[in-house]
Amino acid sequence: MTVLSYEDVRSFLSDGLAALGYANANPAGTGGPRSMPRIDVGPFAIERLTKLTPGSLVFATVGNGAGLTLEQTYDQVFITIRAIGPQNDYDAAERLAYDIDRLFLAVNSNGMVGGTRVLFVNRTGGAPQLVDLDTSDRYHFQTTYITPATTGL
Repeated sequence: MTVLSYEDVRSFLSDGLAALGYANANPAGTGGPRSMPRIDVGPFAIERLTKLTPGSLVFATVGNGAGLTLEQTYDQVFITIRAIGPQNDYDAAERLAYDIDRLFLAVNSNGMVGGTRVLFVNRTGGAPQLVDLDTSDRYHFQTTYITPATTGL
């Protein structure tokens, strides 16, 4: 069992986005391109979008990864991020996705994601990619990270 949890990722994203200037001036995700997005555990489903928020949204899904490493002291966990911007604002959606990417890639050797020690954070592929434009005219960007995190064993 891995110690890295959704709550670790959610707090890491909330704190990091706040440090980058995302504000809670309005209810989460409803105030424009630099308002704090609503962060949800996922999994992503188009039917949930309108129920969760009409504005910016981040699905942060923590899942199984590549398995144990370093004498079973670290579990290589996948974190999939789907960043969804406000209506009709490609630039805000792309900025949100790249701001999150910057936060993850800035985790140093033996850094922290929330309350869990990680060796590093790497993408499993390239930078955030445009994957959808939903019926509410919100652009979706997605990328997946692999994160060797302490197992607690």
